[in-house]
Amino acid sequence: MNEATPQGLLFCELEIPRKGHAEVNASLVRTARSAYPEAPIRLLAERRHLEAVDRRLRTYGVEDVALEESPLASDARLTMPRGIRLFGALVRRARREGTRRIVFLSCSRRRVGWAKVVARRLPDVEVMVVLHETDFTFGLASGGPVERLFHRLYYRALPPNLTLLVLGPWIAAHAHERYPFVRGSLAWMWHPYDSPLEILDGEPPRRSLVEPLVLAYFGVAKPMKGADDFAALAERLAGEYGPERLRCLHLGRRVPRAPGFPEASGVESAPPGEELSRERIGELAAGVHYAVYPYDADAYSGRSSGALHDALAYRIPLLAYRGPMFESYFAELGDIGDLVDSPADLERVVRGLLAAPPHDRYRRQLAALERAAERLSCAALAEQFRRPTRPE
Repeated sequence: MNEATPQGLLFCELEIPRKGHAEVNASLVRTARSAYPEAPIRLLAERRHLEAVDRRLRTYGVEDVALEESPLASDARLTMPRGIRLFGALVRRARREGTRRIVFLSCSRRRVGWAKVVARRLPDVEVMVVLHETDFTFGLASGGPVERLFHRLYYRALPPNLTLLVLGPWIAAHAHERYPFVRGSLAWMWHPYDSPLEILDGEPPRRSLVEPLVLAYFGVAKPMKGADDFAALAERLAGEYGPERLRCLHLGRRVPRAPGFPEASGVESAPPGEELSRERIGELAAGVHYAVYPYDADAYSGRSSGALHDALAYRIPLLAYRGPMFESYFAELGDIGDLVDSPADLERVVRGLLAAPPHDRYRRQLAALERAAERLSCAALAEQFRRPTRPE
């Protein structure tokens, strides 16, 4: 594998995430720019996604990345003839431009096969596939015995210049243990992020534990993300303590399959059909004391969460259900909040915060989050992007 500075890096978004993965894709591109300051970088994606990524890149002063609308990112079914034509053109382009690393973003299991084809046709090029989860991709979360056998054989034949990159050590450990047929191709790096513009332009909010205690749920409200538990917590405690002592906020999008929190729960959120702007989320986040993540531990053993990085970017301590993802972050970053084991445990912790606010510990947690922002910044993770960590 060539570890010299690539002549060029080519990022390809093969799905249609629109705004959904704009933040992480922009962060990966910024990390690549830090890793290879002189290398030409190009991002191929769907038009609206390019616009969302471009806004984030320009926020951080990255203006030398070429953005190009691409037919590779399409909702259309990728038939064999169409795949041969499109990925064949990509291979020819990489040869012509001297590309040394191709990074496929948000790659589904069906399109990993095309990444294999590209890697085999470009044996001197590093081909990297970014996976946001592993269980569905590797084919064992659903399907019968025949499908499972097919996917074992499918992934066993990966070329040596193809890397399956996951964004977290717990995902790599999960996949390494559960899917031995990908061990030779698996690597991980931390999910990179930088602080929002509101923090870069000024000082982080000077948080202190004064009432009302403000809890926030970031991201799309889904059962696997513990939306029901957060709603139940708000309904029990907000009614008991009142808004003068406790507020519960939803800072995220409302989508048809996850319409948000019922009004009766006491969770404050945007009206149905509206979406909080990034600027408005930043304003509200400045007053949040704790971000609550009542995530299903099993559901997140093989995936990452972009919503978690909202709290980390805004330097907000966490109240989270214990599980591999949060245990990994706490082990890496130190005391950045509390891990709990159940809804009752979460309620106990919140009642304790209201009864006896731990002011000294809270200040230490804020300091730990300041260090975390540096530790997981795009610039700090440049070396790990160059050489992702291989699980043992």
